[in-house]
Amino acid sequence: APPAPGSDADRRDLDAVRAAQAARTPATIAAAEADAKVTVFRFADVLGPGFAPERAPKTEALFRAVAVDGARIAARAKDFWQRPRPYRADPAITPLVGVSTDGAYPSGHAMFGCTAAVLLGVMVPEQRAALLARGDAFGANRITGGVHYPTDVAAGCTAGKVVAAVLLVAPAFQADFAAARDETRQ
Repeated sequence: APPAPGSDADRRDLDAVRAAQAARTPATIAAAEADAKVTVFRFADVLGPGFAPERAPKTEALFRAVAVDGARIAARAKDFWQRPRPYRADPAITPLVGVSTDGAYPSGHAMFGCTAAVLLGVMVPEQRAALLARGDAFGANRITGGVHYPTDVAAGCTAGKVVAAVLLVAPAFQADFAAARDETRQ
């Protein structure tokens, strides 16, 4: 569960968003804005410039489906928890990316980032550590962007890892995953 409203943990969460906002630099702003787009190709900074939609259509299709399914899961949790976004809790917080009317907990972006990182790490195990770090950064950029708290990101990432684990053992996922893996490795 997210921290209880008004609790010490809730205040620490909001303070962390304020600190991230105060520490913004042109580079962190650019990263947060770029990571607002939910696409597996944000991992090209790890896998290289050849990791692009025009060169990996099967991979794009697989991760687009993963993103849609993950968004449905996150939406149900957001509806249940109904945690206000940081910029709604503190008007001094300026979001860098699109504002949303849905709840903050858990972060759907962090869920996607961590799901993608795990799946890509299975596809390209020699880059697993860098991919997992990139997945964490994808989620952390939501804090920099002023649209999520650290606990939202942590919950989203945990959920993303669970989603990836379930997908990796799902028979219906195997053929599409294998085709995307082969394409990505090339």
